[in-house]
Amino acid sequence: MDVSSTSITDESSGNKRGQSRDQGRASKVKSPKVNVAYSSFFPLFGIAVTLLVMVAFELVQFSMERTNIVAVKDNQNSAVIESEKVRTQFDSIVKGTVQLATNGNLNAVKIVRQLEQQGVTISRNAGSAP
Repeated sequence: MDVSSTSITDESSGNKRGQSRDQGRASKVKSPKVNVAYSSFFPLFGIAVTLLVMVAFELVQFSMERTNIVAVKDNQNSAVIESEKVRTQFDSIVKGTVQLATNGNLNAVKIVRQLEQQGVTISRNAGSAP
């Protein structure tokens, strides 16, 4: 084989003798080293916006929870008021029953004993609150 025919074949394929394709391209494209100073404004701005959104979200959540807690408390207040009314009525009935029991009514004595067995605290003085 002739040396000139080999070089023609290499030139027609685009390769020079002893160099690969990648080396040929790398030598043609040289990237200049440029020192770019990046600003820290945009990352800090992003963090600040994120924190602001997070704080606003938390405030809205806390406000909604506070509203719910106040509503539950108001609902419980009505139940407490009703229970105080029932307790007052029960105390007056027990007071009357104790008074009957001290006067000698046998049925009232049985009722007072049953109430004591069930754990109801009864004052034996008719004039004081049970």
